[in-house]
Amino acid sequence: MPDRGWWFEEAGGVDPGPPCPPLRGDVTADVLVLGGGYTGMWTAWFLTERRPGIDVVLLEADVCGGGPSGRNGGFLTGWWDELPSMVEMFGPEGAVAACRAVGGSVRAIGEWCEAQGVDAWFTPGGYLEVAATPLHEGAWDGAVKLAADLGCADEYVPLSPGEVAARCRSAAFGPGVLMRDGATVQPARLARGLRRVLLERGVRIHEGSPALGFRGGSRPAARTPEGTATADQAVLAVNAWAARWPSFRGRLLTWGSHIVLTAPAPERLAEIGWTGGECITDSRTAVHYFRTTPDGRIAFGGGGGRASRKLGPALDFDGPSIRRAEEGLRRMFPSFADVPVERAWGGPIDVSPTHLPTFGSLAGGHVHHGFGYSGNGVAPAHLGGRILASLVLGEEDDLTALPIVNPSRVRRFPPEPVRSIGAGMVRRAVIRAERAEDRGRRVSWPIRLVATMPRRLGYHVGPERRRRTGRSRATAEERIRIEGRRVTLRPLRPEEFDAMWRSRLADDETVLPQGMPPAEQLRARIEASGVLSGHRLDLAIEVEGLLAGEIQAFDPPDRELPPDAFEVGIALYDPADRGWGLGTEAMALLVDWLFEARGATRVSSPTHETNAAMRAVLERLGFSPAGTARAGRVEFILYAIERERWLREREEPPEGPSG
Repeated sequence: MPDRGWWFEEAGGVDPGPPCPPLRGDVTADVLVLGGGYTGMWTAWFLTERRPGIDVVLLEADVCGGGPSGRNGGFLTGWWDELPSMVEMFGPEGAVAACRAVGGSVRAIGEWCEAQGVDAWFTPGGYLEVAATPLHEGAWDGAVKLAADLGCADEYVPLSPGEVAARCRSAAFGPGVLMRDGATVQPARLARGLRRVLLERGVRIHEGSPALGFRGGSRPAARTPEGTATADQAVLAVNAWAARWPSFRGRLLTWGSHIVLTAPAPERLAEIGWTGGECITDSRTAVHYFRTTPDGRIAFGGGGGRASRKLGPALDFDGPSIRRAEEGLRRMFPSFADVPVERAWGGPIDVSPTHLPTFGSLAGGHVHHGFGYSGNGVAPAHLGGRILASLVLGEEDDLTALPIVNPSRVRRFPPEPVRSIGAGMVRRAVIRAERAEDRGRRVSWPIRLVATMPRRLGYHVGPERRRRTGRSRATAEERIRIEGRRVTLRPLRPEEFDAMWRSRLADDETVLPQGMPPAEQLRARIEASGVLSGHRLDLAIEVEGLLAGEIQAFDPPDRELPPDAFEVGIALYDPADRGWGLGTEAMALLVDWLFEARGATRVSSPTHETNAAMRAVLERLGFSPAGTARAGRVEFILYAIERERWLREREEPPEGPSG
């Protein structure tokens, strides 16, 4: 039995519902629905709503809501972020009509839950997209401008870093954009609620009834292990499994997406101000998506799972994908560092060439289908249910006129095995590129070329051909080799700066109002440091990819310095504590290089406490420090005598020593 995830376990504990035994024998109906996820169940709902008494049989291979519908992140979001590509494909009028239709489904699901007594934790907190690296800042500018030009400015509103922080504070977050068509649900509660209501309406649901064969034509029929269902009309609502159907071959990629779930920590959420129920994503292609639960957990997902044409365990649970999701959680929310991850699970998503779902009818008009949600299916599946009900009933309306219904041109991916091999290559390139961007590094052109290949071929998936370079917060890296080890100087990432200040809170003498929450204290100290106003520069020292030290240059408020000088602090971590394995002589060589490369002079001995390992380094450099170890860190102060040279050489890194 597959791991259906925490959502399903929680929903089943509240209301397991009556059994729906497998199909046994031969049955007939007005409408046959294959698939007990959101698309199939919403179709059945709208059919019974619009034609009371209609006879619907629904077949589900597992249990209703046991697949992606009950395992996803529970995001209900609109399509305003897709507006530029939608205008390109559908024109302004068609694009806006589709966006407004799916936005209406976000609100309608909340109204349905209230009317039907389904407690699915519906929370209309809005959808927030943030830049979690400077390289992604303004990634939404084109969509924001286009929405404004089309008279929809209120639908997609850019936010400053301060406005983002007012909704959720993270040192990793820069500016963002808010889509008001945004809410969260407990996805399995919604699915099981739909199942209950359909049973009450007389829909015949048979779980544990996989379709072993299907016949189209004027009397479509599905064969299961123990029976056959025949109907006048059929709806194929099998999502990622549609990739196996000959009629839809080449129209889908199947991709894995995985979620990690923390233990409850409501007090930590209160500290960072994330109490409004917003669903949040970053701006990556292999997107990180995260939301909260009523008991104070974070559910944090990542869309960079395995690409596979085979549906099964590989897409349900992939260890590397889960580890990357947890890494993203820890990077963005360092205050959750000691909050354990209690559960992890995954499942397949169906990715279409347009990154949007399509709905339609096969030749003859008796078999209808919907698929291709591309990771955003909770609200669009509600819209899809309305559309498919209209197609089944033969009704033409505003919904069947949408450009996602029976599109005149159907784009397909390349045939196998090129499709699967190419998807795997692009996935690996995207992961490597976005890991580099997370660290403020430049992406090599071969990796960028492969990652952007789908866009170059005209598909609306993957990163744009030209990644926005941000708004000047990222700087060039400087690389040298010492004793055969790769040493990198790069911008100190916001979450590292955040962690650095957290480690110093106990020793900080800044006077702050009594009773200020810890998160506010941290923010006040960071603001007092000058880093946010541009009066402070911070670099990280990496050895073989591990953080080994920090360099800070700033205008000290309590010292008189020449107008062309910065005060520079260098912190090297104890190799015994950090395990990065750079010996005493090599660390001395590194610091010597820093002196020479930055034009700095040694003007005073350090007064901070240090440990034996670092004492040897400082003595090698001519210092005579005293004291004992303090948190595995040593700090000493230098004066940089050429401020302009510091700034200039951060853009044009000097040659470093080798050896």
